[in-house]
Amino acid sequence: SVDVVAAMFRGEGGLWHLRIIDEPAQQGQHFMDILPLLSDTIRIFLPNAPRRQKVAFAMEKGGVLDLPQGMGKITVGLGWDPADSSGDEVDLDVSAVLLDGNGNEVETVFFGRLECDEHGIVHSGDNLTGEGEGDDEQIVCDLERLGPGVKQVFFVINIYSPKLTFLNVRNPYCRVVDNADESEL
Repeated sequence: SVDVVAAMFRGEGGLWHLRIIDEPAQQGQHFMDILPLLSDTIRIFLPNAPRRQKVAFAMEKGGVLDLPQGMGKITVGLGWDPADSSGDEVDLDVSAVLLDGNGNEVETVFFGRLECDEHGIVHSGDNLTGEGEGDDEQIVCDLERLGPGVKQVFFVINIYSPKLTFLNVRNPYCRVVDNADESEL
């Protein structure tokens, strides 16, 4: 379980004070699950603080971020800028590969198969150029609809354009968004 144990704050004259909180989270295993309780606790000290705290994590290759319990839908957004004056149009694609407990493919959602209704995954469609503002391609994943046989979901980004590499891509990014409040994870 996880709980907010105490809070330190700087009072008048610059002295630090410790307030014992000892407030257990309703449910939870890790830091992400306690964010709602942490937000409530912060508002004890700062009544005008936002109702939801935004927490950013610098992810590295191979890193793991636990998603909060009860999260409904997420969106994986992929974006990049169109080719520069060299004229090499770059087509990036995002796909979702669902695997069972043995690592066998259950389903794949990509530009050629835009949805898997059984598992609640929908692809926005293929963007060939990176034109426009915001995400160029998205995959929405309803975590509550993933079947019990799905044990892993891999989100894969690849370049469809022949003879080009990620060195040819201008300003690429990938982000994961909590659909409930549109905050980036």
